[in-house]
Amino acid sequence: MSNEPDLFLDTTIVISSLIGAPTTRKRISERLSSAKPCLGLIVFQEFKRRHLKELAYLHRVSCDVQSIQEVNRRIEKLPPQQQRKARICQQVVNTIDEQADDKDRLERLRLYCLEMLRYGWADVLKRWYLVPFSRCACARYPIQERKNGQFQFGSDMCSKTGNECGIVEFLESKRSLIEKIMEYLGSTPSGTNQGEKSAELQRAEEFIREFLVSSSAVRSKNPCSTVGDLLIALESADVPNFYTKNAKESQHLCRVLGQTLVVLKSNDEEVICDKNEPQWPKF
Repeated sequence: MSNEPDLFLDTTIVISSLIGAPTTRKRISERLSSAKPCLGLIVFQEFKRRHLKELAYLHRVSCDVQSIQEVNRRIEKLPPQQQRKARICQQVVNTIDEQADDKDRLERLRLYCLEMLRYGWADVLKRWYLVPFSRCACARYPIQERKNGQFQFGSDMCSKTGNECGIVEFLESKRSLIEKIMEYLGSTPSGTNQGEKSAELQRAEEFIREFLVSSSAVRSKNPCSTVGDLLIALESADVPNFYTKNAKESQHLCRVLGQTLVVLKSNDEEVICDKNEPQWPKF
């Protein structure tokens, strides 16, 4: 039996495995129990940027207030442009035992955030095989706790990592595959309807177009944070199955890569899009 990973985990799955609803976490656990899961450096970078940074914020808030109600009020006051932050913070608060009293819940919240910031990121790396091909420097920066209780995450911009960043070399190694993706995207209509090319994929298409002309300016485009779905797809290219909660981009990228797409829907049902099937549902 091969020990090679056979299921690539998208960022949405990694985060939901930790703070999703109990039924969601159970469904993910069931899927992973019969697979050899892995994740890539770009997924880990997004996990740091989209999840652990929000835990740092939530830890600061929980230390400033005296009750869970006050934490919730702080979250509710976040501006509309920070609704993703609000949603993640609320999910974290909801994972704390609701049967405990308010003071105990607040203390548990503080400890949960602190433990995740100190050790949780390392636990994620121990739990699943890591595909390091992109050599993303941002992902490899350790999280450091300062004496004042603040946490430093290192840069999340390729343009500020200098020669430590290996994205250019990674993309060059995938040039033929990138050309195939470009050809596919060029024949896919843009729009907001199911099955159409999303704004994210349109950005990826423009990025690829510039890369194919010249790779010299790749780092200045900060691709880890601007075309993450494309880089994640390329890191997953040698893994036969791709697991995600957000199929809008993956339905196209997995088709080009010849992968089976496994989509976990919001009701915890799974949709399996077999690579050999000529037609897939549209997302």
